Amino acid sequence: MTRDANIARYMGKMEDSMQRLLWLKEFKARHGAEGKPLEDLEQKYANDVIAYGTLVGHLAR
Repeated sequence: MTRDANIARYMGKMEDSMQRLLWLKEFKARHGAEGKPLEDLEQKYANDVIAYGTLVGHLAR
C-alpha cells in the first residue's frame, strides 16, 4: 500500500471514531445516560482518535 493510501485509510478511521464519539456524547446528553460502560466507550473512541491522528502525522512527514 502506498503512503498516501495509508494516510487516507487512517484519516477515514479517525473521522469514523470522531463521529462515533460525537454521537455518543449527544446520546448521553439527550438521554441523561450515565454509567461505566458509556464512559469506557467514550474513552475508547477518544483514544482511537488520538492514535489514528498520531499515525497520520507520522505518515505525513
